[in-house]
Amino acid sequence: HDIELTLNMVKDCKPDDIGISVSYPLPGTKFYENVKHELGEKRNWIDSQDLDPMYEGPYSKEFYRALHSVTHKKFRIWQGIEYMKKTLSHPSKINKHTLRRIAATGYHALTLPGQLSRMRALENGASPGRKASLV
Repeated sequence: HDIELTLNMVKDCKPDDIGISVSYPLPGTKFYENVKHELGEKRNWIDSQDLDPMYEGPYSKEFYRALHSVTHKKFRIWQGIEYMKKTLSHPSKINKHTLRRIAATGYHALTLPGQLSRMRALENGASPGRKASLV
């Protein structure tokens, strides 16, 4: 599943930050050719809002918004755990930023289950035969 692979990549790479969007079909690409008949008036990413697909994707807009939230919460939890590990091994390097990130970890851990539940409910409305591609 592409979404799980992407989440695992984010977890393994441990980036400083992440940014997520739906895929935009760019003219001249195979992806664009595959979906150009679905674009209608919206033919450029500037015609669409963030996380608002311009073509018939495998999931609804609401699913992508929930996935965005789940991904960011998981990322912040993983990041917070890394901050905790660093703080335990080097307590003299603790600062306000580190404390904020650690405190936010608890918030994200508490709110993640609700977002996961919402995302899974929305996932059941996926269009058959289309694969999700979270980039």
